[in-house]
Amino acid sequence: MSWVAFIETDRGDRLKLFHPEGSAGGNALLAFLPALDSYCSRTGDTVLQEWFSSLEGNAESLMCETIQELLQCYYSGEMNYEEDAYRWFLEQIPAAFTEEQIQKDIVELMQKWVVAKTLLDGVDKIILLLKKAKLEETWWYDPLWTLADFESLSQTLLLAIQRKAERVRIKFT
Repeated sequence: MSWVAFIETDRGDRLKLFHPEGSAGGNALLAFLPALDSYCSRTGDTVLQEWFSSLEGNAESLMCETIQELLQCYYSGEMNYEEDAYRWFLEQIPAAFTEEQIQKDIVELMQKWVVAKTLLDGVDKIILLLKKAKLEETWWYDPLWTLADFESLSQTLLLAIQRKAERVRIKFT
């Protein structure tokens, strides 16, 4: 399956990540983020912990503290609810959803919003670390594509900020 990443902004924009040659970005980013989350939560296996420790060894500050927004802001799937969505879902598909599930999903989705500038700073720090480190390819990291996705993410976040977005989140579809 191929994943595409979008930056959703508090201004209503939905900006697709594109690589310089025109292909959509997202697959490598979505492989990397759960592995990074496992490292930061110390739940990953030894190989994962050692790989990220090597990456973090090039950091001036603790990587996991620097990129908290990155780990908080992404989600995947068709969850695209607004706060008044339950009424619409009840009218369209009355048996498919409960009010409790919709409200839980809405709260979870609203918690994904992060400060755009802070997220951009964290993404740019990851880019610098990836460029400095000469780490081997793994299931969560491809030297070419992971860096390309992060650079596309940085450029798209910069565009969102230039368009006056203050808060953003990343959606994978």
